[in-house]
Amino acid sequence: AVVIGAMLVAPLMTPLLAIAISLVQGNIRLFRKAWQAMGVGILGALLASMLVGLLSPWNDLSAEVVARGSPNTFDLATALLSGIAAAFALARPGLAGTLVGVAIAVALVPPLATVGISTIKGEFAVTAGAAVLFLTNLVAIVAGAWLVFRLFGLDAGLRGRRTPRWVLLALLALMVALIPTTGLLFRNLQSQISQGVHRPYARPLPAALRASVLDRVAQSPGVDVVFMAESEIEHGFGRKVVLMCPDPVDQALADDIRAILQEDSGDALPVKVLLLRGVD
Repeated sequence: AVVIGAMLVAPLMTPLLAIAISLVQGNIRLFRKAWQAMGVGILGALLASMLVGLLSPWNDLSAEVVARGSPNTFDLATALLSGIAAAFALARPGLAGTLVGVAIAVALVPPLATVGISTIKGEFAVTAGAAVLFLTNLVAIVAGAWLVFRLFGLDAGLRGRRTPRWVLLALLALMVALIPTTGLLFRNLQSQISQGVHRPYARPLPAALRASVLDRVAQSPGVDVVFMAESEIEHGFGRKVVLMCPDPVDQALADDIRAILQEDSGDALPVKVLLLRGVD
């Protein structure tokens, strides 16, 4: 779903490649136009994601959104390889551009959408993490594409001439942006490893525990299980159950489910039970 959704709304791929080409060729006019297009694409993605956040009836962020608020160096590697693949496909038109589009879209659009959704929901820690991920991905994709274009000899127009000062300043800015964010992502990875937080961000509950929860839910007519797994809860890993209930919401059901989860895990894992009110 992430791949398909990102591919459908991927307005940022062409401008990023244009930025890389403009740096290789010293084309300041193309550089400015590409950044203008980038600005429009970023603004459009932010507004669309904020609208989705406003219209969504759920206050909790999904596991996919939370994942993009906790970036690490693997995300950086994905972006760098996406930039290299995109530039290679552009330099070699015979390659399948769709696969490259998927790669670069997944690296750019989801973190940008996460910024908009998490801002609306008031989850500013996730907003900050997703913003860092988007900035890092943007810089890494441009850097990877710039390297490939240089290797393919697209800098022929600058050979024998002095590199324009604005190109040198732009490349320096890329390095200045990439180095500290790389360090931050590496620290995030170390923290996630030490806390035992690894992707995927959800795994099934033990079979016996699932059966106990389903038995209790079966005693409440009209209640459906939306989500039941061990997943990330705020900034830790715990057991989470989400139920869709008729109106009025049965709070006793939530207490019983919470007791079942806590009895099984003791204090080893935090527990969270959410009741969603159904709409006819």
